[in-house]
Amino acid sequence: YTYRYRNQYIVANDSLQLQRLGKTIDTISQAQIQVGTIASKNQQKLAAPALKVNKSSATSGNYLFVNSKLLGSKESLVLWKQSSVIDVYDLVKNRYEFSFYVEDIGKSKLRTFQVFNDTFIGLIGNHIVRYQLGDRFKQTQISPDLTVQKSKPKNNTRISG
Repeated sequence: YTYRYRNQYIVANDSLQLQRLGKTIDTISQAQIQVGTIASKNQQKLAAPALKVNKSSATSGNYLFVNSKLLGSKESLVLWKQSSVIDVYDLVKNRYEFSFYVEDIGKSKLRTFQVFNDTFIGLIGNHIVRYQLGDRFKQTQISPDLTVQKSKPKNNTRISG
């Protein structure tokens, strides 16, 4: 499970028992919400939408892929505006590995994605994109529920719909 509004993810087993907690590289550790009061109704409501930290995520083998919503301190604003950032975490080592960018198509950003072994498939507008991630992510079985993988994207294939 990846939290949408803070920098944390949970790894659980098939029985939903907690295996480990992890943190993403973003710095938001508590949900950023603003509460307003409607005096005439004596109610409290959200004054603004909560700040999203993680837009979406997927796992494949030992890796967590997170579409980060926030600009990193060392990222180019120009590149960030023209693409979606995917941060990659090793779930066994419980650490950040690297990031890669999925380029926007026109004004459309990455809406959703999945990772299958060494293949990243994303939906951008009405286009499907495919990245071959490389040998690092090819699955090698090391235990019943853990796999080893790894590499940066190459060979971007776009399929228009």
